[in-house]
Amino acid sequence: MRRKVQSAALGADYALSDTDSLSLSARYNVRASRERMALRVRPAQGGMQTGRWQAFNPSLHLKYAASDKNDLTLSYRRSLQRPDPRDLNPFTTYVDAQNLSRGNPGLKPQLLTSWEIGTDADMEHLSGSVSAF
Repeated sequence: MRRKVQSAALGADYALSDTDSLSLSARYNVRASRERMALRVRPAQGGMQTGRWQAFNPSLHLKYAASDKNDLTLSYRRSLQRPDPRDLNPFTTYVDAQNLSRGNPGLKPQLLTSWEIGTDADMEHLSGSVSAF
């Protein structure tokens, strides 16, 4: 199996507002990637299979300071999850006498989108955070 990956990333942090009444900051990242993979199998199985994938993966993280001791956060992220090379291996691998595994060379990457919202709180002798995604 041959695999060629090209990627580039760019990020920025912004202080949108930083006054006594409002503190809001943002972080933006973007990652662009391109991948080409070639899987060579036996001629009886159809020769060589190739896959090409491209992705534009942005992420955005917002943080609002509700008070000196409480922050609210909101995050968005998109990413491309590629199959592991061993999951693509079409040949049977015998792990032991009762277990074997075989991959699927037709697997494609999946596009993931995630959201997260949360809060951070600081008290005199205790701090904590709660988030949902």
